[in-house]
Amino acid sequence: MTILRTIVVMILCMQPLHAQWGRATIDTVFAFMPGTGQNVGQGPAVFPANIFGTPAHVAREDVQATDPHDVCSIGLGGVIIVGWKGAVVVDGPGADLTVFENAFRYGSGQLFAEPARVDVSTDGLHWTSFPMDSNTFAGCAGMTPTHGDQDPWDPAVSGGDAFDLASIGVDSIRYVRITDVTTMLMNDPTNPLYDPSLTGFDLDAVLGLHTVPSAMNTTLSYEEREHLLFVSVSDADALRGGTRITAFRTDGTLVWEEHLGAGSYTISMDVLPLGCSFVRLLSASTQHTEKVLR
Repeated sequence: MTILRTIVVMILCMQPLHAQWGRATIDTVFAFMPGTGQNVGQGPAVFPANIFGTPAHVAREDVQATDPHDVCSIGLGGVIIVGWKGAVVVDGPGADLTVFENAFRYGSGQLFAEPARVDVSTDGLHWTSFPMDSNTFAGCAGMTPTHGDQDPWDPAVSGGDAFDLASIGVDSIRYVRITDVTTMLMNDPTNPLYDPSLTGFDLDAVLGLHTVPSAMNTTLSYEEREHLLFVSVSDADALRGGTRITAFRTDGTLVWEEHLGAGSYTISMDVLPLGCSFVRLLSASTQHTEKVLR
C-alpha cells in the first residue's frame, strides 16, 4: 500500500560523489573515563569547550599547547568518546577526520608523543579500530605536532593525525573513541620515543573533514487531529537496516507495513482502515508504539 510522504527534510546519508562535503568539529562528549597522571583541562570551567572547535592556534612543530582552555588531558589509560549529534562523518576522498594532540619536537628533533588508539562507530555500540603498531605507534593519534598557523581542515598542512574511513572499510561514523596507550611506551625504556615525563594523551580537537547532516535519533509521533504520523529515521539506523513501521488491529491483524530509510517523513494515516490500530516503529535503536483512531 502506498503511503503519502508530504515532507522530506533530511538529506540521505550517502550523497553523490560530486556533492559538496560539509565539515564539522565535534560537538558532544558521550563519555569520559579519565586515567591517571594528570588532570589538566578536565574542570567544568574549561571542559568540554576546550576540545570543541579547531586546534590551538599557538601550537607549532616545536611549541606544545598547554593552556587548559586549549587541551584536555585524558591521562594514562584514559578513554574519551566524542562525536557529532547533528552530523555524521562519511567516507570521502582521502582522510575523513583529523585528531589533534599537543605532540611537539625538541632537542635535535626528538618527538614528544603521547599516543592513543582510535576507534570509530556509527551507533556507539559496535566499534572498528584503526590498526596501530605497538612498537612505533604508527596509526595512533598523538604522533604528529599541530600546525596551528595553518588551515586545520587540510591534512596536508594542518598537522595532527588524519584517518581515512576507507582504510578500515567503514562508510560513515558518528562516534570517535580515543584510548590512551602511553603506558605501553613508558613500559619500554628502549623505545626511541620513551620519555620519563610522559603523562598521557592530551586532546586538543577532532575535525570531521567530510560530513553530512543527520538526525541523531529515530523518532515517531502522531498528530491525532490531522491523522498524521511524523517519523525521523537516523542515519545510524538506516545503515543498520533502516526502520520498519507496522500497523495492527486490536486483534493482532497486520494491516499496514512500510520500510523507511534515513530521513524525515509525514505520513497520512488514511492508509489505515477505520477504527483503532496500533502503529509500531522498530529500528536498531528505537521501539515505539502509537495508538491511532480513525
